[in-house]
Amino acid sequence: MMIIDTYPFINGKAVVWVKDSVFTEDNSPVVAKCGLINNIDEFIIPPIYDNIQYIGTDTVAVNIGFKEGKKYQYSGRWGIVDLNNQILVPLKYTDMICWEDGIMFSAEYRRKWGVINIKGEVIIPFKFDWISKMGIFLPVKQESMDALI
Repeated sequence: MMIIDTYPFINGKAVVWVKDSVFTEDNSPVVAKCGLINNIDEFIIPPIYDNIQYIGTDTVAVNIGFKEGKKYQYSGRWGIVDLNNQILVPLKYTDMICWEDGIMFSAEYRRKWGVINIKGEVIIPFKFDWISKMGIFLPVKQESMDALI
């Protein structure tokens, strides 16, 4: 297995992309998979995902089906796993933004944004065109109007 790319370590862990080989038996390129390693290069999250967001907490946003260059709505599904790779939130969201606490996440579902927790419970309904977190504020966009909540 070859490590082909890595992000910087955060709290002793880093996202890495790996390939088993460069080409498949029919000479098509092998798609890289990503996982999470610790500071002694052991996989904590196995390299089975197509994309990962890790911000140093005990939760990791993972994606299966991500394709570089494709519109994100058609490029896989996001969910949340813990550091034992146990699924906390099913992989059903088209996009996801990790919040710094690792407990709440902005997520897109059916082309609308809302906020979920690590149990998958909806905290803010999926009715916004976009939602994120900025300090204690939540910038939102709905029908071409921007606001903070």
